[in-house]
Amino acid sequence: MATADDAAALARRHYALDCVAEPLDGEHDLNFRLTGDGRRYVLKFHRDAGDSRPLDLQDRILDRLATDAPALAAPGLIRTGDGRPRV
Repeated sequence: MATADDAAALARRHYALDCVAEPLDGEHDLNFRLTGDGRRYVLKFHRDAGDSRPLDLQDRILDRLATDAPALAAPGLIRTGDGRPRV
């Protein structure tokens, strides 16, 4: 199971974000609040590594909201340093 230290290390490695990670409650995924660079983020570890369809859907929804409804207070998808939606 991923720890807060794992989450912070992943954020540094893939997102160049120096942060503090705190566990958040979640029904299915392992979620962490990341605080760094004066902002807050949520990092999710998806438990079903073999089935990416739920993640693909979430990515498309977040991209669509950012494009079609930028004024809506919805979370944004932060891509990795090489442009991937997730690692």
